Amino acid sequence: LLWVSAISSSISKNRWLPGRASLASLTGTGPAPSCRTWGATAGVLGGFLYLINPGLPFIITGILQFIGIIVTLWLKEPIIDSVRFSFINFIIQNKQGFKELTRSPIIKKYVLYLLSIAIFLVITYEVLDDVLAVEYGYLATQLGMLAAIGALFGALTSSFTPYLTKRFSWLHLVIALSIITSATLIVSPLVGLGIGGILIIIREGPHAIMENLTSIIINKHTESKYRATTLSTFTMIQSLPYALLAFFIGVAMNLLTAKIFAAILGVILLLLLFFLHIILFRKSSTANDWDQRHYSS
Repeated sequence: LLWVSAISSSISKNRWLPGRASLASLTGTGPAPSCRTWGATAGVLGGFLYLINPGLPFIITGILQFIGIIVTLWLKEPIIDSVRFSFINFIIQNKQGFKELTRSPIIKKYVLYLLSIAIFLVITYEVLDDVLAVEYGYLATQLGMLAAIGALFGALTSSFTPYLTKRFSWLHLVIALSIITSATLIVSPLVGLGIGGILIIIREGPHAIMENLTSIIINKHTESKYRATTLSTFTMIQSLPYALLAFFIGVAMNLLTAKIFAAILGVILLLLLFFLHIILFRKSSTANDWDQRHYSS
């Protein structure tokens, strides 16, 4: 049942990607602020529900998703651009998405750079921060409050994306966000409950802005009819390493503790960032291709 719920949740989450592509095109930020604000509310409620009964958050989630399934039966898709799902269409769309992500040498560099960083952010966001919070000693309600504050902080920082992209090249933004994430991970073994919680909250900021930057860059280099497909393909690729290595990540955290694992992950991210920058952007002319004219309208 746990596997089934995890798979269904992932599918339902990826169904938002077409809307995310459209919102990012129109607003420059995507839906992250509002979604994260709702996530903050859910975090607080989840903590209190867990106190009543550890299984209650899962039961409530299941009931709400079941209601959502029933409601969707009355939804009608517009005739234009409406495509019936099939496995063949799934293969075709992902092939098209992969083609868009690799259609030119400069796009390949963009994608390789973004993917390399995003893989670490996925691991941190999906599993590491939760385990770290427990290891720091947070209780159920405290975890709920921590998740709520983190989601609100992510929403706040996400709203600054248009301002940041106008003032800085997004290569510099990606480097800065990666260094912040790496630094907060590296010091994980040295801090306690209070500072550890603050670091977990801080990491929500880079994650939110990186999601927006990815959407903006892909949208600017992809035809409108392929944007949702390309974003879906990118999301699938960035999640694959975590999906394949989740068991081994759990084993490593059990053996080393989550704090030590976080520090190692931070060092690897920092080294990877350094080597990728040297390999992909040795020439200043290539690095200049990353300036703000690529994402500003």
